[in-house]
Amino acid sequence: MKVNWKKFAVVFLLCNALFLLSGCTATWIGAVQALMPAIQAAISAVFAFIAALSGKTIPPSVQMAIQKIEADVSASLSTLSSLISALSQNASATVLQQIQTAFQFITTNLNSILQGLSISDSATIAKITNLVGLAIAAIEAVLALLPLAAKADLLSDEEKLHADKAATTNIKATHKAIREAYHVTVTTPTSNAVVNEALAALPQQLP
Repeated sequence: MKVNWKKFAVVFLLCNALFLLSGCTATWIGAVQALMPAIQAAISAVFAFIAALSGKTIPPSVQMAIQKIEADVSASLSTLSSLISALSQNASATVLQQIQTAFQFITTNLNSILQGLSISDSATIAKITNLVGLAIAAIEAVLALLPLAAKADLLSDEEKLHADKAATTNIKATHKAIREAYHVTVTTPTSNAVVNEALAALPQQLP
């Protein structure tokens, strides 16, 4: 079964809220904090899947190149956890920019996995593409909101509440969508038994 990425495209999820989001209030920040474990688990699944297939459908040379990417991404995720925790206390432009930069760094590294694949097995390629794609989709959902948070001073209190509600709703929708997509990805078998075994070893649900 092929994942329908249109179902949870970032633009679809956010188009009704982009012009509204302008402030950093506790509710939408809490939604982002709740989304982070799912992003981290999805990214961990990418690297675990590649490691499980190293020397099988994935050449060992690919795994060696992936190890540095994994280390860099893990370090950025740790930094992000601290930054997002601090966001509710200090929603400054500096903190928002640091969060944006860290997310963009992770996205660039995840995209480099897809660009650097020298794998012949189509089942392996398809599953890696799906796993990487859903992690990036979740990250881009947050990235789409961050630049607009700088406009808080231009809104009334009522507009801020409206913006917060819209942003929270859309982040929660993103969370739900990637959980569903991940479950489909890891539970839908391929024609390759080795790939299926690697999928079965991954967590079957995201937090």
